[in-house]
Amino acid sequence: MTQEELLDAIGDVDEEYIAEAEKKRSFPFWLKPLALCAFLAMALMVLSVPFQGLDLGAHGEQPEPTYGPDYEKPSEQLNYLRYTGPLLPLTLGEACPEITAVRRVEYDFSPYDRDGHWTTQDGYANVVDSYTLTNGSDQPQTVTLVYPYISRLILKDQFPCYTLNGEPVTPTSYPGPASGTYRPEYVDTEELQSYLEYAALLSDGSYYARAMDEPAVLDIPVTVYRLSDFTNQSDPYVEFPCLRIEFEYDPEQTALFTDHLSSGLVVDPDDMVGSNNLYIRPGSVVYSTNQYEETGIYFYQRRIHREPDLMEQPSYLIVMGKDLDSYRLQGYKGGFGNNGGTEPIDGVGCTLEKYESTLGEILRLIIAADPDGADTGTSIAESEVFGESFGIPPEDLDVIMALTAELLYDMGIRDISQASRFQVISAVAYSVYEQERVFYDTLEVTVPAGETVEFVVNRPQYKSHDNNGTPDAYDLCTTLGSNLRYTEQTVRISNWDRIKISHLYVNQNYDFDLENGITEMTLDLNKPHYWMEVTRLREPRDPGTDTTE
Repeated sequence: MTQEELLDAIGDVDEEYIAEAEKKRSFPFWLKPLALCAFLAMALMVLSVPFQGLDLGAHGEQPEPTYGPDYEKPSEQLNYLRYTGPLLPLTLGEACPEITAVRRVEYDFSPYDRDGHWTTQDGYANVVDSYTLTNGSDQPQTVTLVYPYISRLILKDQFPCYTLNGEPVTPTSYPGPASGTYRPEYVDTEELQSYLEYAALLSDGSYYARAMDEPAVLDIPVTVYRLSDFTNQSDPYVEFPCLRIEFEYDPEQTALFTDHLSSGLVVDPDDMVGSNNLYIRPGSVVYSTNQYEETGIYFYQRRIHREPDLMEQPSYLIVMGKDLDSYRLQGYKGGFGNNGGTEPIDGVGCTLEKYESTLGEILRLIIAADPDGADTGTSIAESEVFGESFGIPPEDLDVIMALTAELLYDMGIRDISQASRFQVISAVAYSVYEQERVFYDTLEVTVPAGETVEFVVNRPQYKSHDNNGTPDAYDLCTTLGSNLRYTEQTVRISNWDRIKISHLYVNQNYDFDLENGITEMTLDLNKPHYWMEVTRLREPRDPGTDTTE
């Protein structure tokens, strides 16, 4: 009997016969449930025949597809060791319902044609991010365009360039706080590694509001001990002469800051007793703050050179909170390690000036790369201590000071007991120069009634990647942090002969199909995040041949 015949037979049983059989009960009552179970088991066997060989997955559930039109890699898996951040959309300083926008993004992969470009961890695509703004009202609308992008102050020469209706324009830039998370034991930050982290940072508007706040001012009062006019009349055979200012202080009432990174300068002086793991370049200026293990006396030390040009730069000991009760200047020999020398010597000295200032004023003095400023000699920004090529340009000094103040306040500089981790105060300023953050470039624009303006952004977009430099990942957001009314967004790829997107669904959530010439698409504005992972080809595209590196 076939499956169909069995089902027909079951369906043709007359209700009259069923009722008569119920009256006769030709078998014991307790056997009826067993008979029903047996019947159902037989029916199940027949009905299951068409489904034999179908894998329903664990627990009888159909497994999730690993690829295909219905699959999209979860955002949690888009996590890169070096994440350069998404391409963010244009927004307005204040929402204006009368203004709508069409966005067109072009990823130009022509840099991949250059030998060696794709092998670097800082590979990039050229991006044109263009906006057509339309005023749908019968009145002119003046709005403030705000273009956000993720970068670092040290990469200023690679910031975006802008045109308005084809003419170059220069917006006003507002850098936000460091985008990473603070690590208690460091003055630097742990950078963000995924779109989801940036979404959490920018979604509620608080980060943008902080970027637009008045600049922070580091106006904490301090006492400055300035050491200058160093002299060395010691025995010429004394090895590594140094000069110390020695003192006692209570870390619960006093925080100390110095101007240079050097041997023995540590957050907790006790941690470095007996250690000598920092190399000091010959001819460099050496500073040290440490503690005599048994006596509890601290010292701030400078190595004294015999060459006059190495003696010109002053040194600073900066005291926040309770001032030092007393101090003494003393020369030592053998001052090359973290603990310096232990045998006093004569003939080493300096001029010591004590005065009141603020932490911001003295920090500006220390990091200013301006020989005509209030102090003399080479600034730290130009000294060998931080490297000859590392300096803060004068035009960046104001923004560095504001961001350093903001960072120090965020990290608890006002708490005397916590402030010791910022001892090398200049190092905090230099870390600010290199930290990743979101910048907001603003430009006021008037859109005539019923007309449009074209705002175009040209910029390099660096790839995100893992530790070995691959994959080359690029992503963008359609609406994150934006109050602009978009009617359409499109993305296209140009100069793509040297790239490949390995899988339509695993390596992108666009619909690009380079093999078949599909290089442009319209985005779904309800989808917040688009991404693609690109592989560079050894040779220009040859259909039917896999030439990936």
